[in-house]
Amino acid sequence: TNNWQSVVVTGIFEELTSEPGHIEARNNAHRLLSRTAEWWEPAYVKTISRNHVRPLEPVYFRVAIIHTTGHKTVAS
Repeated sequence: TNNWQSVVVTGIFEELTSEPGHIEARNNAHRLLSRTAEWWEPAYVKTISRNHVRPLEPVYFRVAIIHTTGHKTVAS
């Protein structure tokens, strides 16, 4: 509703690893992101080394937002 043009977010980064405490959050992130076709594509480059294709292993993370600032558009 604010029509943000640019946003700066300060927060705490946390990688969601394959540890048991992160499984539910990783699965939830994957489920939400999978709603968009090929959501992973911009960050993934197919790599072949010695006739072996590198598997797709996405890195999931979350940011606990502490502060946001930015500029919003103004209706003309």
